[in-house]
Amino acid sequence: MDTEENPLLIAALAYASKGWKVFPLYEPLPDGRCSCLKSECKHVGKHPRTSHGFKDATTDTVTIQEWWSSWPNANIGIATGKKSELLVIDVDPRNGGNEGLRQLEDIHGKLSSGLVVQTGGDGQHIYF
Repeated sequence: MDTEENPLLIAALAYASKGWKVFPLYEPLPDGRCSCLKSECKHVGKHPRTSHGFKDATTDTVTIQEWWSSWPNANIGIATGKKSELLVIDVDPRNGGNEGLRQLEDIHGKLSSGLVVQTGGDGQHIYF
Protein backbone atom coordinates (compact mmCIF):
# COMPACT_ATOMS: atom_id res chain seq x y z
CA MET A 1 0.00 0.00 0.00
CA ASP A 2 1.34 3.43 -0.93
CA THR A 3 1.93 5.33 2.31
CA GLU A 4 0.30 8.41 0.79
CA GLU A 5 -2.92 6.39 0.44
CA ASN A 6 -2.74 4.68 3.84
CA PRO A 7 -5.64 6.03 5.95
CA LEU A 8 -3.91 4.93 9.16
CA LEU A 9 -0.77 6.89 8.30
CA ILE A 10 -2.88 9.89 7.30
CA ALA A 11 -4.73 9.73 10.63
CA ALA A 12 -1.49 9.30 12.65
CA LEU A 13 0.02 12.33 10.92
CA ALA A 14 -3.17 14.34 11.51
CA TYR A 15 -3.08 13.53 15.22
CA ALA A 16 0.61 14.46 15.34
CA SER A 17 -0.17 17.79 13.66
CA LYS A 18 -2.42 18.57 16.65
CA GLY A 19 0.54 17.94 18.97
CA TRP A 20 -0.74 14.49 19.99
CA LYS A 21 2.17 12.07 20.27
CA VAL A 22 1.43 8.79 18.49
CA PHE A 23 2.92 5.30 18.38
CA PRO A 24 2.06 2.09 16.50
CA LEU A 25 0.04 -0.72 18.06
CA TYR A 26 -0.47 -4.30 16.96
CA GLU A 27 -3.73 -4.80 15.09
CA PRO A 28 -6.41 -7.50 15.08
CA LEU A 29 -6.15 -9.99 12.23
CA PRO A 30 -9.23 -10.97 10.19
CA ASP A 31 -9.52 -14.20 12.19
CA GLY A 32 -9.67 -12.23 15.48
CA ARG A 33 -6.13 -13.05 16.62
CA CYS A 34 -3.64 -10.30 17.38
CA SER A 35 -0.90 -9.55 14.87
CA CYS A 36 1.62 -10.15 17.70
CA LEU A 37 0.73 -13.83 17.09
CA LYS A 38 0.88 -14.76 20.78
CA SER A 39 -1.52 -17.64 21.23
CA GLU A 40 -3.37 -16.12 24.17
CA CYS A 41 -2.97 -12.39 23.63
CA LYS A 42 -5.26 -10.61 26.10
CA HIS A 43 -4.91 -7.18 24.47
CA VAL A 44 -5.68 -7.85 20.80
CA GLY A 45 -4.83 -4.78 18.76
CA LYS A 46 -4.18 -2.65 21.84
CA HIS A 47 -0.52 -3.08 22.75
CA PRO A 48 2.55 -1.30 21.41
CA ARG A 49 4.72 -2.50 18.55
CA THR A 50 7.70 -0.44 19.76
CA SER A 51 9.95 -1.54 22.59
CA HIS A 52 9.11 1.37 24.89
CA GLY A 53 5.43 1.75 24.01
CA PHE A 54 3.94 5.15 24.80
CA LYS A 55 7.39 6.41 25.79
CA ASP A 56 8.32 6.14 22.09
CA ALA A 57 5.33 8.29 21.08
CA THR A 58 6.23 11.24 18.88
CA THR A 59 4.97 13.96 16.58
CA ASP A 60 8.01 13.54 14.31
CA THR A 61 6.61 12.96 10.82
CA VAL A 62 9.65 11.04 9.56
CA THR A 63 9.44 8.55 12.44
CA ILE A 64 5.68 8.18 11.99
CA GLN A 65 6.08 7.56 8.26
CA GLU A 66 8.79 4.97 8.95
CA TRP A 67 6.59 3.16 11.46
CA TRP A 68 3.58 2.97 9.13
CA SER A 69 5.83 2.02 6.24
CA SER A 70 7.01 -0.96 8.34
CA TRP A 71 3.55 -1.72 9.76
CA PRO A 72 0.94 -0.25 7.37
CA ASN A 73 -2.01 -1.77 9.25
CA ALA A 74 -0.86 -0.78 12.74
CA ASN A 75 -3.49 0.61 15.06
CA ILE A 76 -2.71 4.09 16.32
CA GLY A 77 -1.84 4.69 19.94
CA ILE A 78 -1.97 8.21 21.35
CA ALA A 79 0.06 9.01 24.44
CA THR A 80 -2.26 10.76 26.86
CA GLY A 81 -1.59 12.83 29.94
CA LYS A 82 1.28 15.31 30.03
CA LYS A 83 2.92 13.80 26.95
CA SER A 84 0.15 15.10 24.63
CA GLU A 85 -1.75 17.31 27.09
CA LEU A 86 -4.80 15.07 26.68
CA LEU A 87 -7.10 13.67 29.32
CA VAL A 88 -9.15 10.70 28.16
CA ILE A 89 -11.94 9.09 30.14
CA ASP A 90 -12.49 5.45 29.18
CA VAL A 91 -16.15 4.56 29.64
CA ASP A 92 -16.22 0.76 29.53
CA PRO A 93 -19.76 -0.57 30.09
CA ARG A 94 -18.43 -4.10 30.68
CA ASN A 95 -16.73 -2.81 33.83
CA GLY A 96 -19.31 -0.38 35.20
CA GLY A 97 -18.19 2.55 33.06
CA ASN A 98 -21.67 3.90 32.33
CA GLU A 99 -22.51 4.02 36.03
CA GLY A 100 -19.12 5.55 36.80
CA LEU A 101 -19.71 8.26 34.19
CA ARG A 102 -23.17 8.99 35.65
CA GLN A 103 -21.64 9.32 39.13
CA LEU A 104 -18.92 11.63 37.82
CA GLU A 105 -21.52 13.82 36.09
CA ASP A 106 -23.72 13.85 39.22
CA ILE A 107 -20.79 15.34 41.11
CA HIS A 108 -19.32 17.65 38.45
CA GLY A 109 -22.18 18.28 36.02
CA LYS A 110 -22.50 17.20 32.40
CA LEU A 111 -19.14 16.63 30.76
CA SER A 112 -18.50 18.24 27.42
CA SER A 113 -15.61 17.71 25.07
CA GLY A 114 -14.67 18.14 21.46
CA LEU A 115 -14.21 14.45 20.76
CA VAL A 116 -16.05 11.27 21.76
CA VAL A 117 -14.91 8.01 20.15
CA GLN A 118 -16.80 4.72 20.19
CA THR A 119 -14.64 1.81 21.34
CA GLY A 120 -14.68 -1.82 20.29
CA GLY A 121 -16.19 -2.82 23.64
CA ASP A 122 -19.32 -0.70 22.98
CA GLY A 123 -17.96 2.04 25.21
CA GLN A 124 -16.50 5.47 24.66
CA HIS A 125 -13.28 7.41 24.99
CA ILE A 126 -14.03 11.02 25.93
CA TYR A 127 -11.17 13.37 25.07
CA PHE A 128 -10.40 16.63 26.89
